[in-house]
Amino acid sequence: MSKIRPYQLNDYSQVKTILKEAELFDSVWDSEMNLKEMINKNPMNILVVSEKGEIIACVYLIPFGTKIVNLFRLTVRKKYRNQGIATTLIDYVEKFLKSKGVIEMGLYVNADNQTLEQFYKKRQFTASGNKYIYMWKELK
Repeated sequence: MSKIRPYQLNDYSQVKTILKEAELFDSVWDSEMNLKEMINKNPMNILVVSEKGEIIACVYLIPFGTKIVNLFRLTVRKKYRNQGIATTLIDYVEKFLKSKGVIEMGLYVNADNQTLEQFYKKRQFTASGNKYIYMWKELK
């Protein structure tokens, strides 16, 4: 039986493995220190799905003000995909965010990934129709 719970520091290696498997891992964004700081601000900023002690899915909740939250790094281990785990996690997050007064949750999807776009549309997400590129600048 899967359990959704807040990320804990000792989950790091398993979360890192999931992100690498999905080709989402970034050594800065997903560093152990960064994840620790995220949960220090709010323990619910990262959620994991565990099954028999194994982390099988994760999602970061990134607030954008007080009424909008972006889902980030939502991924499920390959061997657990197509079993409803992502849908269960999205439903859980939606109920949780509604209970906190959040009015919108969003996420970025690569416009070239039609499979992922259809996955989210099936779950009542609306697509903007634009393709986005994320740009950043290191502040040293």
